Amino acid sequence: MQENGDQTRLAKVDGNDDVPVDNSFVQSQDVPMSQDGISAPRTNEEYEMTDDSVISKTSAKTSSPFWRKLFLFFTASTAALGGILFGYDIGVISGALLQLRRDFQLSCDQQSIVVSFLLLGAIIGALVSGFLVDLLGRWITIVLNGFLFILGSLTIALAQSFTILVIGRLVLGFAISVSSVAECVYISEISPA
Repeated sequence: MQENGDQTRLAKVDGNDDVPVDNSFVQSQDVPMSQDGISAPRTNEEYEMTDDSVISKTSAKTSSPFWRKLFLFFTASTAALGGILFGYDIGVISGALLQLRRDFQLSCDQQSIVVSFLLLGAIIGALVSGFLVDLLGRWITIVLNGFLFILGSLTIALAQSFTILVIGRLVLGFAISVSSVAECVYISEISPA
């Protein structure tokens, strides 16, 4: 095989030697080529994103890296507050149990039930949270879970009986577990690679 100029080369085609072959396709804009004429792999920057759910490379260049990092920091910090709520809801019962025992005349067994129903709700939440996160999406699950936290907290605060108190702890435990899964997945998805 011999090269003759920039655009034409001589090759052996169907048994005939020295048949001129047009080499202009190598200069094509559509397919990047390496020096030996083999198509080169494309980088991510060479692809235009056309899906509306993905930020295109042109719009990504318009926002500054500082603001993107700041937005990411505050979004991840807000989502991580679920971990703080998890620890708070588990630990707050130790201080409140003395008041609850006096107000509701709780026996030792009833106190154990009040404490453990948060963990029972967390077990139930752990079993279904992956399904909920995939079904509803991460962000929607986090928002709806915030309402569950409010519902559980109000139920406990307004409880007039032992049964309502236990139901509130069960709802709160469920919300804790769902938030642990949804927020961890959400943070991992918004973090840069």
